[in-house]
Amino acid sequence: MFKSFLSRGVSSEQREIREIGELVLKRIDRKIRDLKAIERTIDEKIETLKTLLEKAEGLYQKDIRKEEIVSLYRKGLKIEDIASSLQIPSGEVELVLRLCKIYPQGKNFLSDSRQF
Repeated sequence: MFKSFLSRGVSSEQREIREIGELVLKRIDRKIRDLKAIERTIDEKIETLKTLLEKAEGLYQKDIRKEEIVSLYRKGLKIEDIASSLQIPSGEVELVLRLCKIYPQGKNFLSDSRQF
């Protein structure tokens, strides 16, 4: 009788331990799903940041190029010489200078004799 009482107590304790274990495993699975969702969100944000950094780098490079164009023009180089040295089209050089309001609108840039 005492053995059957003990075996019933042990089996009920085992069942309770198993139920608690199943609950813990379910909570762990839920947390893993939540963490995977967070990881996906973080990965998306990282990709967005990479894209923004690439765009910022491109803008920075364009700004440096603009400064090079203006500097060379102010040193007296003709537009075609600037374009040749920077390996860009003459029209781009003229556009940059006009946007910076350095090069007059009506002037024929290819025959520029660059006067100060």
